[in-house]
Amino acid sequence: MRTYRCLIVDDEDLILQRLEQVFEEEANRDARFQLVGKAYGGQEGLELADGLQPDIVITDIVMPGMDGLEMIETLKKRRPKTVFIVLSAYSDFHYAKRAIQSDVTEYIVKVPLNEADLRNALLKAADRLEQAERNETEVLQLNRSMLEIRHRVRKQFFSDLFRGAVPSPNLAEFAHRFSLKLNPDSYCCFVAEMNDYNPFTAEYDSADQSVLKYGLCNILEETVGEFGMGFASELEESRFIGYVSLPDVRSASEWERQCQELGRRMIANVRHYLKRHVSVGFSEPAQGFGAMIGAYAKARSSCDDAFYWGTGSVVTPAHREVYREEHADAVQSVFQELLPKLEPDMSALALADSISMLQNRAIDLKLKREPMTTAVRGLLEEAKGKIRSWKPSLPPLGERNMAYMSFREQMDFVREHLLECLKERNPYVRQEIVKARQYIERHLAGRLSLQEVADCVNLAPAYFSSLFKKEMSESMVEYVNRRKIEKSLELLQVRDYSNQELCDAVGIVSEAYFCTLFKQITGYSPKQYRKRVRQA
Repeated sequence: MRTYRCLIVDDEDLILQRLEQVFEEEANRDARFQLVGKAYGGQEGLELADGLQPDIVITDIVMPGMDGLEMIETLKKRRPKTVFIVLSAYSDFHYAKRAIQSDVTEYIVKVPLNEADLRNALLKAADRLEQAERNETEVLQLNRSMLEIRHRVRKQFFSDLFRGAVPSPNLAEFAHRFSLKLNPDSYCCFVAEMNDYNPFTAEYDSADQSVLKYGLCNILEETVGEFGMGFASELEESRFIGYVSLPDVRSASEWERQCQELGRRMIANVRHYLKRHVSVGFSEPAQGFGAMIGAYAKARSSCDDAFYWGTGSVVTPAHREVYREEHADAVQSVFQELLPKLEPDMSALALADSISMLQNRAIDLKLKREPMTTAVRGLLEEAKGKIRSWKPSLPPLGERNMAYMSFREQMDFVREHLLECLKERNPYVRQEIVKARQYIERHLAGRLSLQEVADCVNLAPAYFSSLFKKEMSESMVEYVNRRKIEKSLELLQVRDYSNQELCDAVGIVSEAYFCTLFKQITGYSPKQYRKRVRQA
């Protein structure tokens, strides 16, 4: 049951005592009205109201210092939802008129005090509060419905626009009708892509997905509002589109800096509020509504870069990759090198190392996202086709869609699936070691311990350590360190990460220790290796 917090303000002790008695008697009949405090003047009433937050204030008019009507006017600015009942010894029209102007709920003459009048005034105040709450709820629901409608209309409009179903001149009219906050003289497009779309669809049903996408869209739009003017819209399954105008940007370098900062803030906000991961790509600055389609095409193409850079990337025009269509045949040739090696006596270790080698060489050749994904799918199907020649029954691929994976995730998926296909083919392969290596790969960015990895294969640490050394010809610590450095080499093929960024990515706490390991395993310092990469 809704209760109403009541405060009484009067400078006469007898009246305060009588009102307290009335509330005690009323509590036995109607527990909704709770007396939370009393004050002896207008100024004290203001101070108490700030702390007690009353729903209903019952006040005298004529009091020393600040009178009751002055207090009401001040309180209404601080607590606009509070309702007021005036209880006065004066029936003079002047006071009644001031009370009406202050939107007082009831004006009661307190000498003599009529308890029935006071009760009716309290009931009237409760009705007014309840109606205000209903109105507020209805407004919130209406606003939410309007926002949801706007969300759906925007999504449909931009979907139609990019399919060519909407003439470009209609953009200005649409922007006006749906209050798209954008300066058409200077803006750019951004595309935000969910990096974890496969687990997202596996974790939530379609209704929850819609709610979370709506929330993600709102987060993007609110973040845009922190930097300038613009809007965001859901576009297709894993992608969101937006346009932003950045005020007072007078140079390309400043535009670049602002886009980088905006992209990082979007990524951080989505991760903080929704625990989801996105990458963001920006177009060059554009002018005029007619340029929106072209700006979108450029922003979307930046997703090809995020495909190689990985989760949480911000791709801006000054930092784009260069793709060459003529490399398609070279990528196919690289992938074909795996097939002759797939023989019944191939070890799981050899398979994993071969996949890693193919991955590094393919990154150097870089195709756009769609042709590279097609090539990876082809590699997987051809490899499975050969394995079927000696093992007709293969495990299913599962529900993950390669279209929503980064390149490294795709190659990890190929490796994991082929290892699953080979799992029981060779009885001499120690599956504990295969499983341990897979666990290490999945948790390479963490601080792996012997106990942790041994637990994952249900072996005692001492026995597991001995078995690992026997099977791998190196200790688990040596293997983990080698894989961490190899992972850092893969990252340096993508872009020029700092030593600290590499440490964070591969789970090495000390930068000095990282540099020592790097030189021990590669023969070069990180600085020397970066120089070799740039010269290659």
